[in-house]
Amino acid sequence: MNQKGIAAVAVSTDETGTIKLDQAQLDELEVKYSNIRSLTKWGILIVSVIAIISSLYHLYASLYMPNYQFHLSMHLLFMMTPIFFMYPVTSKLLSGKKGMDKIPVYDLLLAGLSAAVCLYWVYYYPEIVMRSGAETDIDRIIGGLGILLVLEATRRTVGIALSIIASIFLAYAYFGAYLPGILAHRGYSIERIISHIWFTDQGIFGVPLYVSAIFVIVFILFGSFLKYSGAGEFFINLAYALTGWRKGGPAKTSVLASGFFGMISGSSIANAVTVGSFTIPLMKKAGYRKEFAGAVEAASSTGGQIMPPVMGAAAFIMVEFLGISYDKIIISAIIPAIAFFTGVWIMAHLEAGRVGLKSVPKSELPDWKKLLVEKGYLSISVVLLLYLILVAKVSIPFAGVFSIISIMALSYVPDFVRLYRKGKIPVIAGLISAYGVAVAALYFVFGFTNLRMLDFFIVRFQFPMEAFFFGVVAVIIPVVAICHLKGYKLEGMDVGKYKLALEEGTKGSSGVALACATAGIISGIATLTGLGLKIAMLVSTISGGNVFIALLLTMLACLVLGMGLPTTATYIVLVTMAVPALAQMQLPYEGLLVGAVALLPVHMFVLYYGVLADVTPPVALAAYAASGIAKSNQFWTGIEAFKISLNKLMVPFAFVFSPSILLLGINWVDPVSVGWAVFDVGTMFLGILALHASVTRYWLTHMTRVEQVALFIAALCLIFPNVPGAIYGISALIVVYFLQKRRISAGQAGQPVAPLESVSGQKE
Repeated sequence: MNQKGIAAVAVSTDETGTIKLDQAQLDELEVKYSNIRSLTKWGILIVSVIAIISSLYHLYASLYMPNYQFHLSMHLLFMMTPIFFMYPVTSKLLSGKKGMDKIPVYDLLLAGLSAAVCLYWVYYYPEIVMRSGAETDIDRIIGGLGILLVLEATRRTVGIALSIIASIFLAYAYFGAYLPGILAHRGYSIERIISHIWFTDQGIFGVPLYVSAIFVIVFILFGSFLKYSGAGEFFINLAYALTGWRKGGPAKTSVLASGFFGMISGSSIANAVTVGSFTIPLMKKAGYRKEFAGAVEAASSTGGQIMPPVMGAAAFIMVEFLGISYDKIIISAIIPAIAFFTGVWIMAHLEAGRVGLKSVPKSELPDWKKLLVEKGYLSISVVLLLYLILVAKVSIPFAGVFSIISIMALSYVPDFVRLYRKGKIPVIAGLISAYGVAVAALYFVFGFTNLRMLDFFIVRFQFPMEAFFFGVVAVIIPVVAICHLKGYKLEGMDVGKYKLALEEGTKGSSGVALACATAGIISGIATLTGLGLKIAMLVSTISGGNVFIALLLTMLACLVLGMGLPTTATYIVLVTMAVPALAQMQLPYEGLLVGAVALLPVHMFVLYYGVLADVTPPVALAAYAASGIAKSNQFWTGIEAFKISLNKLMVPFAFVFSPSILLLGINWVDPVSVGWAVFDVGTMFLGILALHASVTRYWLTHMTRVEQVALFIAALCLIFPNVPGAIYGISALIVVYFLQKRRISAGQAGQPVAPLESVSGQKE
């Protein structure tokens, strides 16, 4: 049962139905949809060295946090420098042939300047702090150059829209005195703007970049290590085994696998390429339209950014903006995330019924019980991550690093079993003991007391995480050495996989880091000019103080900005501009929530619509990546993905008007309070069913137009929690259900539509 088309090279199944991924070719697919150069041998070597050093540095910094400004400067250096090697000035300069894209001299120069402006901060940090606000001409030149380099690097990785918006904000800071009305301000000199944006913590080196440097890169590394350990393949196989036999099974595999994978990756495009390379051809083979197949994967992939425990960079920025713990955010995000994936699941099921698709026989699927027995250990790291964050409540960077180390250790479980059966465990134990004795001798006998990178648990057992870290290192080294010497093929991570995981950590973080840095420019200018408060006044005036209208305006702003900006940047800009306006209004839950938590529903509202922009035409990046694999029309794939994601359009309004959906404001010892929360959540899920049934125009059978309209109105009434609406919505669902049952019993159910007809009217 090998797959055809573009994914046939990257994905295959063996005789048991178990999926095998060719990771190198999956990476090539991801590069294809990211406009990255196919570098020459020397270019690959340069980028690889920088990326590996960067990832190792960030892992070290997560354990032993250096000076704030030093760390942010080094983070920006490692993220920005390789961009000028990997991304050309324009995508037209890509040769499209592997090994043919040479790095031009001007990009070498820009990469060198990127390193120089960051190292200037590191080297002259004490002097710069002492003369804060009175920078020298050299300082200003360096600062101005740094701002321009950040804008250009952002343009290459994220797209031109964010760089243009940041440039408009910079111009606004300078020309503000010439503007009319509420937008006017006294205007600032170029020197003052550079000083504020480059030499304070209110600009590029502000909260967004701090979050990228402290949290985001660690979790992207976690995702890359999990992928190269084989966990990504395990999650896809498990999803396929659990769902493939159901109606519309291949699409449900996409939903479940993207949910699993998205929990740890947080990247829509990475999700769409990795999971979609298998699920999209399978969906097409099962009979789904190619636009629908690409759309299901795109919609599921964007859901990864709202699915705990990682949720992408915006969730970590939310922690810093609100000052509440990360575990509070991910707990609040659970029900809306489940609601979204439930909606996509329902769409896949209804579409399968509408076109009369059949399931995959169980005999052609992998055995999920066997999978759990043989590979289930690969999922322990995700459970451990949740335990560390939610129960142990250790710092997030420590939790990330600790979980990465557990991935390394767990990947060798089959190798340990094999070595045990071959009687090699005593040899490993001897090598570990020798290692511990050597380090102890250096520590106690020779007085080498600063041995952080060599400490073994018998030396610094008072630090459990360090003990685990260095204990794992002590175990892994002899295991890998013995396997290589004996010619055993490693089941766990070999040197090549470590290299790829470390490289991907930096490469996957670079776009997020530059988006955060440029978003820092926007928020810094808003702070400098007071624009945030002015926008708040403007929104309040236009909405007339009506919260619903203000939310509609915020929603539209998110969708429009999100078409050109990544989710993180959209979130930062809207939090700076729109949230202050909403915070000044009488929110529906006024008095129910207090303190920083009172703004969490509004922040989640902005995040959800920022994510929805990834599948909102005309610029729907996740849909475009999925359409490349599906070989479908990009625009119509985006339209389908938007339709599939419609519940994400309504659920944010629901949790603003009823924060119990976010598990907020509930008195857990009061049965009435818990009962109302169950009512709100239950009616929301019923509303999602009604919404997607009306959009598909199919439930138990094909709908009449009256039934479709009735269920759409029912969806609106149910998703927005209220008793009268719930009475109508539930009544409408019951009536339509029995009407359709009666038609089916009478043999009047409509026939399935042609399954291979494209939305755009073209035949497959």
